[in-house]
Amino acid sequence: DVVRQVRPQASPVPLPEGPIDLQEFLAETERNLISRALERSRGNQTEAARELGLTRPSLRHRIQVLGIDASAYRSNGSDS
Repeated sequence: DVVRQVRPQASPVPLPEGPIDLQEFLAETERNLISRALERSRGNQTEAARELGLTRPSLRHRIQVLGIDASAYRSNGSDS
């Protein structure tokens, strides 16, 4: 058997200085990930959910809870 060692790795997300509100930090990180997936999919929630490993209903729920304006990512020719 191969024994795997778990090593701490450098955080890909810079931590703020001072005390951290973990819930807000996680919510903001999740907002950023969902926003990036929506950008890449040009607002296609099914595609964004697939990229994030979520179901579409789960993604829609997270969008609502996190207050993300999903319509801003739709590719409809307007400057949004």
